[in-house]
Amino acid sequence: MVMNIDVNCILNYSDVKFLLDKFGNLFVPVLSSEVDIDEYSKKLSEKAKFTIARNPETNEIVGFISFYENLENHSYFFSLMAILPDYQHSGLGHIMMNRMKAELDGKRIKKIVFEVHKNNTKALSFHLRNGYVVCEDRGNKVLMEYLPK
Repeated sequence: MVMNIDVNCILNYSDVKFLLDKFGNLFVPVLSSEVDIDEYSKKLSEKAKFTIARNPETNEIVGFISFYENLENHSYFFSLMAILPDYQHSGLGHIMMNRMKAELDGKRIKKIVFEVHKNNTKALSFHLRNGYVVCEDRGNKVLMEYLPK
C-alpha cells in the first residue's frame, strides 16, 4: 500500500480537533471518555508533532501518530496512534512507526514511551510486535517503552 507520509507536522488547534473527532471512536476506550477533546486538542496543538498518512488519490487523512519530545529525559512520549479501519492490517502502522523512529536518528533520544489501555488488545499486540516492552503497570493502563538501537 503506497501512502503519502508526512513526518514532524505541527498542527493548529482546528486541525488537531478534526483528527480527534474523526478518529476518536476508534480508540479503546473511546477517546472522549478519557479526555476533554477541546482541551486535549489545545494541548496537542501546542506541544505535539504528528506523523500523518494520506491516501495519495484522495488526500484523505487515513492515519496519524502524535508525539512529544521530552528533552530533559531524552525521550519521546508517543501519545496517540489511529488508522481508519479500511487501512488497518495493511502495514501502514508499521510504516508510520518506522518513519517516526527514523526521526530519532542523531537526536540523542534514549527511549520512546507510550501509555495504552489494558483493554486495547490490538494496540498492545501491535506495540509488542514492534519492539515495545511493558515497563510499568498503571491500573487500567500500562506504560510501554521502546529503546532505539
